Amino acid sequence: MKHFPILSGSAYVVELPETQWPYRDLNYKIRAELGKPLAGKMLVRGSNSLWQEVDLPTGYWRIVGMLSEVAEEQAAGLVDSKETEGAWPFADVFTMDYISGSYTLSTALESLESAIQVAGWYFENPVKIHTWASENADDYRKQWEEGKKRVLSRERCVILQKVN
Repeated sequence: MKHFPILSGSAYVVELPETQWPYRDLNYKIRAELGKPLAGKMLVRGSNSLWQEVDLPTGYWRIVGMLSEVAEEQAAGLVDSKETEGAWPFADVFTMDYISGSYTLSTALESLESAIQVAGWYFENPVKIHTWASENADDYRKQWEEGKKRVLSRERCVILQKVN
């Protein structure tokens, strides 16, 4: 199971294991009392329907939601944003593109995904598929397999926010 911190440790991503049964809702996937912060460990339903423990970093954590279901307002509470100069309606808010380090993105969801990518994770394999019939096919296959290990599924990623 993949799990890692993002946004300088103020958020945490846990990719739930693949399962042959579709997840019903967040309560089916994670054993936690709604509204209460998590500390130390998180129980996650595994591929065999048994519960598995995920060690969380020190502190208390609040479940924001599944990445594929996180609303713009929820993501805005996690990422950095900056309002441009000017009076309404000419002022605009831009969110941080953590890859470039500049405020150029128009949505907080894009910003959240860029924070995941800057941590070294992807939503599609960065090694593109092309013809295997080349003199370096074995090396390419190894690179592709390594890249595949760093790919996440938006539908299985849970976003946690550190609670002070």
